[in-house]
Amino acid sequence: VELRKFIGVVSDIVLIGEGADSSAATLLAEKLQPNVLLLDGTASAGGSLATLAALKAASPQLPIVFLALQDSKTYIMQAFKAGAAGYIVSMAGEQHIANAIREVHAGHRYLCPRIRGLFPGFSHRPPPLDGRPARGEDPGNGKPYRLDKGETA
Repeated sequence: VELRKFIGVVSDIVLIGEGADSSAATLLAEKLQPNVLLLDGTASAGGSLATLAALKAASPQLPIVFLALQDSKTYIMQAFKAGAAGYIVSMAGEQHIANAIREVHAGHRYLCPRIRGLFPGFSHRPPPLDGRPARGEDPGNGKPYRLDKGETA
């Protein structure tokens, strides 16, 4: 995926910076204060979860969409525990990247459709209009997730 080219044609998403490695990404996130950070975990050999955790430690309120090669439930859960707000398998396609950025910017969690089946009942949508909480399985810990409160039950 050529993200720079793709983001350039998506009218509601603006690329404000790119970091070549984890330290550059951390510095840019602190300096530019983006609304959403897209972390390409495919480019790092083994350090991508550590980078994700370091970014969240430096900017706890920053929503991060994690792009990775792995589609195992265990790895996805580790990514959410490290601070990901969204998770995309790199083969998911450009439109899913845009959808993930929009969803986490709106305050929701995101799993690309290819891996959503690993977490039965997962919902990244806001609560129903009748006020009852939306429920699903939280990839961060495998427990039911209340999206209206952002807590696990």
